[in-house]
Amino acid sequence: MRFKADEIASVIQQEIEQFDSRIDVREVGRVIEVGDGIARVYGLSGVMSGEMVEFSEGVHGLAFNLEENSVGVIILGDYLEINEGDEVRSMGQLLSVPVGDAVLGRVIDPLGNPLDGNGPIVSNERRVVEQIAEGVAQRQPVNEPLQTGIKAIDSMTPIGRGQRELIIGDRKTGKTAICIDTIINQKDTDVKCFYVAVGQKDSTVAGLIETLRREGAMDYTTVIVAGASDPAPLQYVAPYAGCSMAEYFMFKGEHAMIVYDDLSKQAAAYRQLALLMRRPPGREAYPGDIFYCHSRLLERAAKLSDERGGGSLTALPIVETLEGEVSAYIPTNVISITDGQIYLQPDLFFAGQRPAMNVGISVSRVGGKAQVPAMKKIAGGLRLDLAAFRELEAFAQLGTDLDAATQKRLDRGYRMTELLKQGLYKPMHVTDQVLSIYAGTRGHLDKIAVEEVAAWEEAMLRFFHDQKRPLWQKITDTRQFDDETAAEVDAALAEFTPPGGAGGGPRQPGERTVELSERQSTEHRALKPRERSAEGPVSSTWRIISGPKAARLAVQCREAQEGAEFAAAVLEPTAGVPRRITVRGNVQCHACKTELPIDWEITTSGSLDRTMIDCGCGARIRLVAADCKDPRGRFVIASPGKTPEGRKAGSIGLRIEYVEEPAKENEDS
Repeated sequence: MRFKADEIASVIQQEIEQFDSRIDVREVGRVIEVGDGIARVYGLSGVMSGEMVEFSEGVHGLAFNLEENSVGVIILGDYLEINEGDEVRSMGQLLSVPVGDAVLGRVIDPLGNPLDGNGPIVSNERRVVEQIAEGVAQRQPVNEPLQTGIKAIDSMTPIGRGQRELIIGDRKTGKTAICIDTIINQKDTDVKCFYVAVGQKDSTVAGLIETLRREGAMDYTTVIVAGASDPAPLQYVAPYAGCSMAEYFMFKGEHAMIVYDDLSKQAAAYRQLALLMRRPPGREAYPGDIFYCHSRLLERAAKLSDERGGGSLTALPIVETLEGEVSAYIPTNVISITDGQIYLQPDLFFAGQRPAMNVGISVSRVGGKAQVPAMKKIAGGLRLDLAAFRELEAFAQLGTDLDAATQKRLDRGYRMTELLKQGLYKPMHVTDQVLSIYAGTRGHLDKIAVEEVAAWEEAMLRFFHDQKRPLWQKITDTRQFDDETAAEVDAALAEFTPPGGAGGGPRQPGERTVELSERQSTEHRALKPRERSAEGPVSSTWRIISGPKAARLAVQCREAQEGAEFAAAVLEPTAGVPRRITVRGNVQCHACKTELPIDWEITTSGSLDRTMIDCGCGARIRLVAADCKDPRGRFVIASPGKTPEGRKAGSIGLRIEYVEEPAKENEDS
C-alpha cells in the first residue's frame, strides 16, 4: 500500500490545528476510612466546603468537614461499595438537582434520580441545592391566601402564599393528612406542590402517592423521597433539594408550596453525621449549628416583590413532638423560625376531633391578610369563641349548675366543634366553608342535635349548590359577604329544610309535633305511640317543639316488623334527681349473641350521645332511655343498620342497674 505525501501532510496539519494545550488537572485523594455514610479522605487539600467529590465506583459525595490532615465527606449513595484506598476526585462544582416542568408528576430521590420507573428526567436546567435566601428588599408582605380546604385552618389559622406555617404534634395525630389535604385542594389553582418525605416508611409514602394519584393531584406535585432505609446524608440533603426545585417556579413569577415531612428526622440525620464527624455535641447531642440548618432552609420561603416577578414559595414544615412536649429543642427552634404553628393535640384526636387543632396554642402571624374578605368577616371571633368554649367545658365538668346563657354557649360550642370536623382527604371550597361557619356562628344549628350536624351541613351545602347556585357563585366571584349577601343567605337558610325535619324549617309530611306538659317533663314520662296503616308499617319522625323543664329530649325511631314504634324520653331530670348516674350491666349482641359489659357515667345535663357499642362482629348497638317514670327506668337497645351478614338489626328491652351518686352540697350554703 502506497501513501501519498500530500494526504499525510493534510492529516498532520489538521491535528496541529485541533491541538488543545490545556491540561485536565484534578485533585486526587485516597480513602483512609469509610463507614456509616461518611468517609475520611487524604490528599484533597484544595477542596472547598460543600464541593462535590467522586469516588472511583461512581458514587458521589459532599465535602462536609475540612480538617488539617483530611477531609470528611458525606456519601450520597451506597457507602458499602467504597473501600479504603479507593481514589477520590474533586469535581469542582456544587451539588445541584434538575428543575422545571420535567420534575412535576414524578417521584425522585434527593439527587434528582427517578424512583417511579417512568424513565429519566429530561431537563436542561439545574439549580444548586444550597442557595442564599432573598433579602428583605426583594420581598413583599404576605397578602394572598393559600386555601387548605380545611375549615378549622382557613377560618382560624389561615395560611398565605409565601408564609411558613409549622404543623406540630405527636405521631399519628394527623399532621401529614393536613398537608395532603392542602395539596389536593390546589387542584384548580396555579400552585405547584412539592412533598419531601424524610425518614418515612416506604410503604407509607407509597400510600400517599397512590392517594395523590387517585385524587388527580400528582399532575402538579413532585414527591422527593429519602426514606427511613436511606443513608443519613440523603435524609439531610432532601429538604434542600426539594426547596431548590420549588424555588425555580418562585423565581419564574409562579406560586409553589413545599411540605417537609418531617424536620425532626432531618435533624436526627444531621446529628448523626455531626457526631460521626466528631463535631462537638450540644443540647440533646445536636451540633451547635442545628438552628442554622433549619433557618437557612425555611428562610428561602418568601413572597417576592413585583419587581422580582411576584412569585411565592409557601413552606409547611412538620415537626414531631414526644408526649406533647413543644418546649423541646427542635420544636422551639422551628417555632421561632416560622410564621405560626398549627398544634395538633392527641387528646382531641382520640376524642374524635379531626383535625385535632388546639385553637389556644395554634396561631398564624399573618392572620386576616391571608383570608378572603368573606371568611375574614364571618370567622373573625371564631377562634376566641372556641378557646373560651374549651375553658367553659372544663369548668362545666366539675358538675356546677349553669345558668341558661352559659348552657346556651356550651350547646353552641358543641355544635361548632362538630361542624369543624372534616373527613380525611375531603377539602372544601372556601365558599362552602363560609356558608357552613356562618350558619354555625349565627345560631342556625342551635336546634339541630349534635350527632346530626354533619348530615345537616352536607344537606345544606347540597341545597345551595342545587337550588341557590347564583348566590353561591356570587360569593365565589366577589369574595365579599356584605349585609345584602348575609340577608340572602339568612333567607335561604330559613327556606332550607333538612332531611327528616330535624331542627327548624317547615314540618315535613308524616312528621308529628309533640308539646310536653309540666307533668310529663317533671315525671319523665315516655311517649311511645304506635301506628299502623292499611299498607303496612308507617315511618314517621317526632319533633319536640317545647317543654317546660326539658332542656334536652331524645327521640328514637325504630323500624319494627308489625308497625312503627317511637320512644322518646326526657334526658334532663328535674330537681331532686342526682346529677350523675352510673349505668352498669350487660348487653347481648343481637347478631352474634356476645355479652358486652356496660359501665358508663352519664351526666344528666347531657345526652346519651356516647351510649354506642361496637361489637366485634360489626354490629352497632345504641341505648336509649324508655319508660322513665323515675330515674331507674328501663333502657331499650335499638340497633339500626345491618350486620355484616346482611341481617336486619332488631330491638330488645333490658333492665340495667343504676348506681346513684347524689350531688355534693355546697359547703358554704
